[in-house]
Amino acid sequence: MTAEDALTAAEQHLAAFDPAAAENALTAEWRDMSDAPADVLVAMAMVRAQQYRLGDAEQLMRRAVAAEPHSLRCNIGLGHVLLSSEKPSEAADAYASAYRIDPNWPGLLQTYVHACYGAGRYDEAEKGARLLLTQDPSAAAWDLLSCALRGQGRAQEALDAANEALKLNASHVGARHSQGAALVKLGRAKEALQIFDRLEADGASGAALSYNRAAALEKLGRGSEAKALQAETARRWPSARRPN
Repeated sequence: MTAEDALTAAEQHLAAFDPAAAENALTAEWRDMSDAPADVLVAMAMVRAQQYRLGDAEQLMRRAVAAEPHSLRCNIGLGHVLLSSEKPSEAADAYASAYRIDPNWPGLLQTYVHACYGAGRYDEAEKGARLLLTQDPSAAAWDLLSCALRGQGRAQEALDAANEALKLNASHVGARHSQGAALVKLGRAKEALQIFDRLEADGASGAALSYNRAAALEKLGRGSEAKALQAETARRWPSARRPN
């Protein structure tokens, strides 16, 4: 088996979510990863990521980026690993590096905006979302803008952006949630709660939805229900932060 064949086999095993077989294919050809090329480091990082060894995956991805700093694949791969490791700010930096290499890569700008929002870098998320809207004025892009504006405390603008998203796609779950979250910030808790209740009736769930529903309950004077829901949300999603 040639080195190229080994890498191809490893990538096929990874696609089948068989990291052990992928690792065997790689280590049969590269026993010492210190001499491995960037593509192999990326593949081994993906092996470690599938094994939930995210610290090892990050180290391998960083070595790959150091070896080929202008590689789109290496920078995007690093961003994905960092995002999985709940390091959204560092992930945003990696995606920004990838964007400078190829700003036209499908989905890259949207992923960068998501990472910025997750990192609390709301002004950057807003700029990215507005740029995304010039390229793809979709409901998803308007929803990202709504989230970024809400994070900056600009609730009316956030509501306006969510409403624009819903004009394009009235069933967009993210935009419906963003609409409700903005209404909570504007003191219109009754309307917000109705939206959250409909979302849950439609099968939506998640920490952000639960925390915002609790916020609406609290503003409506239903404090005991709000506290119970907050406790349940923290139990179900212990690593989730309360949304802005």
